[in-house]
Amino acid sequence: MNICLRTLLILPLVACATRVPPMPPLPDHAVLLEADRAFAADAAERRLEGWMAWFSEDAVKLSVQGEEIRGHDGIRADVAPLWDDPAMTIHWEPDIGGWIQPGTSGYTRGRYSLIQADGTGEQVIASGTYLTLWKQTPDGWRVTFDMGIPNS
Repeated sequence: MNICLRTLLILPLVACATRVPPMPPLPDHAVLLEADRAFAADAAERRLEGWMAWFSEDAVKLSVQGEEIRGHDGIRADVAPLWDDPAMTIHWEPDIGGWIQPGTSGYTRGRYSLIQADGTGEQVIASGTYLTLWKQTPDGWRVTFDMGIPNS
């Protein structure tokens, strides 16, 4: 049997024998949804302090007008009037999440409602969609970027 024919017969066997190992599974991004829900619960309970506890020191928040607000001091100044009003609450719930860099950074997206209470009950005064970017730090998951897009 000539060498070319032998090579053609053996090549498929060699190809089957050299299997590429499967990629390891990506970490479950449910951890990001859990972090977002814990963020919402902390903000509901402790208001401004609960909100700020989840932001990294170098975080960026986009205001409703699209202005970049950087760092703890800027973000605190931007959102303090909202949280200082006891009649106002923010409720949000993530609906999706995913990885940017598996296990170290990711995103959550969901719906939010700004609710005002008055003598007759509660009323939704604004609602929309939000996007939050997360990074893993020695202190746990922290928000690095946050923005809300109001409904028209």
